[in-house]
Amino acid sequence: MTTVTCTSCGKAYPVQEEVLGKRVKCKCGAVFRAAPGSPAGQTPRAENTAAESQLLVCTNTACGKKYRLKNPKADLNGLQCAVCHAPLLPQAEPPPVPAAPPAPNWDDLLPTGLSTTDKNRLKDLFQREAEGWPATSDELEERCKLVAKSLQRAPTTCPSCGTFLTSRVGCSACKLHFATGLRKKMVAQEHPLIAKARKEIEEKEKQAAGQQSAGGGGKVAGDIITDVLISLLGG
Repeated sequence: MTTVTCTSCGKAYPVQEEVLGKRVKCKCGAVFRAAPGSPAGQTPRAENTAAESQLLVCTNTACGKKYRLKNPKADLNGLQCAVCHAPLLPQAEPPPVPAAPPAPNWDDLLPTGLSTTDKNRLKDLFQREAEGWPATSDELEERCKLVAKSLQRAPTTCPSCGTFLTSRVGCSACKLHFATGLRKKMVAQEHPLIAKARKEIEEKEKQAAGQQSAGGGGKVAGDIITDVLISLLGG
């Protein structure tokens, strides 16, 4: 006896020598011409082993049975599975793994004016979020405090847009509020003394206008402003 190998799935069968040269059908459904191979019970030759190592393993997606094929797309055309009799389908190749993004250079991104300890802590907080861990409310608060602390130490630029900061509260360019981390419209806050002085000047100007219309004279605008400032400053 000798063995013949299916040219489609690679399965070997022991057959009589009279079968050699005839067309036979494999259990996988493929029909091939029986060619002489190794006698039954003997170890295949080295070249046969090398040829088998080049066969590709194809999994039938219907039932999971595996087949060794030279060319899955061509050899599976019109064939049926020997187990479930469903059309053989090649297994889809896994999608390529996307390359990891480069690690950020935190020394260029972190604000200046911080001590080494505070800068390392701020780096750890940003690194955790860059690795996919969502920041907690406590971490956001700590991060904002460290950014605000850097602004109190030395003038710097906005950590979000890079604009030179003129305020320690937020950035006027990108509307980032450092205490909350939110972006909102910045409204200029007037000093209480200036607001009070403005109100008193308006009232005294109205009184002076009434006196002038009544023919009684009245102070001019410069005198009114001087009187208000002296009264507010305690002069």
